[in-house]
Amino acid sequence: MVGDSGYHVFDAKIQKEDNLYHIKEFLAERNPEKYKNTNDDYDINTISELINKILTQ
Repeated sequence: MVGDSGYHVFDAKIQKEDNLYHIKEFLAERNPEKYKNTNDDYDINTISELINKILTQ
């Protein structure tokens, strides 16, 4: 996902197992020049909200 800054902020590795998809790895940018947040819980909540928003459109 690209943030307001234009930088790639989040990345998720998704794996399909049978008929289900699982997020196996989730990465958040930690270079303060690109993304100032360092709170893991905030990033987890943000990606959860983004996924829910996409799925309910």
